[in-house]
Amino acid sequence: MTFHFPSFLLGVAAGATGATLWDRLRPIAVELTSAGYELGESLWSRATTLQEDAEDVLAEARTRATRRAPARRARRPHRRTPSGMR
Repeated sequence: MTFHFPSFLLGVAAGATGATLWDRLRPIAVELTSAGYELGESLWSRATTLQEDAEDVLAEARTRATRRAPARRARRPHRRTPSGMR
């Protein structure tokens, strides 16, 4: 790896600029981070609500299916097979 002096100077300038502007940029960074955190919390809350709703629908469907199963069995006539067939 060779030393590339223009790249080194560019890195030093970027670091120095960031250090001097940090006091001005910090409030903006805090606000952006705060907004991102609030958005994440909102999305997480919505996803949790959707998951609970889906679980409720699944539980209701399972309950209805188990209630109907005995009634279906009672309505079906028993088929008798000839004695030679099983």
